[in-house]
Amino acid sequence: MFGKFLKKNWRKLAALTLVTVLGCALVVAQKQLAVWESPQVTFYNEGLAFYNEGKVDEAMVAFDKSLDAYKAGRRREGWQKYVYPATSTEWAAEAHHKKAILYIMKQKAPQAIESFKESIKLNSGADQFRELTADQVKYLGEELRNMTEADIQRLDAKAKIVQYDLEMMFKKNPSMAAGEGKGKGKGKGQGQKPGQEPGEQPGGKDAGKGNRDDI
Repeated sequence: MFGKFLKKNWRKLAALTLVTVLGCALVVAQKQLAVWESPQVTFYNEGLAFYNEGKVDEAMVAFDKSLDAYKAGRRREGWQKYVYPATSTEWAAEAHHKKAILYIMKQKAPQAIESFKESIKLNSGADQFRELTADQVKYLGEELRNMTEADIQRLDAKAKIVQYDLEMMFKKNPSMAAGEGKGKGKGKGQGQKPGQEPGEQPGGKDAGKGNRDDI
């Protein structure tokens, strides 16, 4: 009798089993997300705290970990790509900017220039984001596809700060400026100082600000 019941209702039982398994998987995923914190943001905030305390080496390590987490998040595939929040290109650009300032503090100008350039690759200003191509979205991140004008203006302000800091560094290192094609940037912005308003901690208040004397 039980065999006949299974033979007659196996489709319904299979569907019920599948729904139960999927339901359990969703519950587990929700519990994981409830306690999950973005390693990119966690390490960025850790680096920012060290940066504000003047702990150069510790800050550098933390920013590197934040950038590693950003790259790892961009490589997510399958269900992870849809379950976990996207990584942030904006904060990756900020991490590169902070690394550039730290390299200047360590008197390592070539490495500072490379970090400035990496920041500008990710955020070169408003024009970059107003007409994103499919390839740019793939490279920079899906989260940039539906930005508001306020988002674009915020990113543009940050880009101008990075470009200004780089220009200030070139002024103090003219020989390096010649080799890097100085003058390709967009300029200083509106009276901004190096590191001014580089962005806040994700979910927090003011980030550490750069120092003109460091450049």
